[in-house]
Amino acid sequence: MGHITTPSTAKRPGFSDTLRALEQAQKPGIGVPAYTRWVNRRIARYFAAAAVSLGITPNGVTAVSAAISAAGVIVLLTAPPTILTGVIVALLFALGYGLDSADGQVARVTGASSPAGEWLDHVVDSMRVPTVHLATLVGFHPFSRVLLCITYRRWFSRWLDSLGTAHGVHSTHRRTFYESDSR
Repeated sequence: MGHITTPSTAKRPGFSDTLRALEQAQKPGIGVPAYTRWVNRRIARYFAAAAVSLGITPNGVTAVSAAISAAGVIVLLTAPPTILTGVIVALLFALGYGLDSADGQVARVTGASSPAGEWLDHVVDSMRVPTVHLATLVGFHPFSRVLLCITYRRWFSRWLDSLGTAHGVHSTHRRTFYESDSR
């Protein structure tokens, strides 16, 4: 698998060159869901080729993916429940999911893969999945916003605690979301 560029390269490859290189830089499809393998990854190649030709890094693609998914959540929570809202939200979520596949393809084709980038991708995914599901719940029942706030706050606090514990910062050494300033 040959790399076509690195983030520091002055001249970026063109869209077509990157698209051809991406054909060679794909992960194996064994054990991958059909939609991801046959639809999402193929569409993501075009996103990845565009990102490389524009000089966007894999982490930049991850950030754009997270922002588009967040926009979908915001539309789902704030717009009236109509067919148009459903179409807009579905397109935003599909675009976010496509870009989520594109970040890894950008990393592979540019040789810019890193443990930090993989970690960022997993962190964004671990936030996106429950947020989309909780927003969908609230979208179906607008009066459950209070329940969402309570649930999400508890989940987010536990998620932050797990990140700290996984990286050597134990919850006994730092204050959590719920602790007051007076001790």
